[in-house]
Amino acid sequence: MAEIQYKQGDVVYREGDRGEVFYRVLEGAVDVVVDWGKDSATTLTTLLPGQFFGEMSAMGGYRRSATVVAAADDTKLMELNKKDMDAMFRENPDTILDLMKYLGGRIRTLSHDTEQARNVLEEMKASDGKPCSESFRDKARQVVLYYHSPDRQMKKPSVEAKEEKAHPEGLSGRVSAYSAGTILYKEGEPGRCMYDIHWGRVGIFSAYGTSDQRKLTELSVNQFFGEMGMLCGDPRSATAVILDNDTTVESIYPEDMRELFEKNPPKVWMVFEHIALRLRHLTDEYAGICREICERQ
Repeated sequence: MAEIQYKQGDVVYREGDRGEVFYRVLEGAVDVVVDWGKDSATTLTTLLPGQFFGEMSAMGGYRRSATVVAAADDTKLMELNKKDMDAMFRENPDTILDLMKYLGGRIRTLSHDTEQARNVLEEMKASDGKPCSESFRDKARQVVLYYHSPDRQMKKPSVEAKEEKAHPEGLSGRVSAYSAGTILYKEGEPGRCMYDIHWGRVGIFSAYGTSDQRKLTELSVNQFFGEMGMLCGDPRSATAVILDNDTTVESIYPEDMRELFEKNPPKVWMVFEHIALRLRHLTDEYAGICREICERQ
């Protein structure tokens, strides 16, 4: 890993670049900017010491979605690639969970923003087009400008790049087989772990067992789920039900991460990729809702 000094105005990377490294701010600050160098340039956020950035490209295979510029003299960044992170994780395994929890926090914040935007949209529909507040309208427009401009549409990974990979076997002591109909966890229960399907299928339901029951998705072999319970201890947002007899599922707890990295480093990286993909999907959903809000103004 390398520590690099920047002066105010220095570009760390540019929008559209491919990226195999990500960064942590050690000193100073950086601005995240879209349309850098143009009249339409907009600063989305400023990142301060302790914060990470660039992980979506490094872990998820996406092109850089914005330009990052040093916002202060004597800005110092830690640059991390996969090899650096392997070394850092071996030296200090607790950083694995620290980074995962950071990404989980981003998912939690974006989930809140998405739910807020969805509620605003539903209110607009119910009131037959009554406009939303000016502050939220401006926020929605900024999101749409960023995520839906034509030159940003092709920055997602190809279908081939997103194909599911076979997961290396995990910790044998945490793998169990279940019969069809078994409830793995219930909506509203506190979460403690995430799961990896080794064989069979799992259904994710809202309002399970009621007249409003709805299947949200169906998961199968080599898919992770339930990560927010492990990362943030959040209540389960839905109910997970075993669909096939002998469905085999691995439970992964926070305290397992050290051993999992020692035995199966590739699998830890797959967890990171899964979290990055979820963050990407949630971002796309949020941007789509904001676009509909703007179209109804």
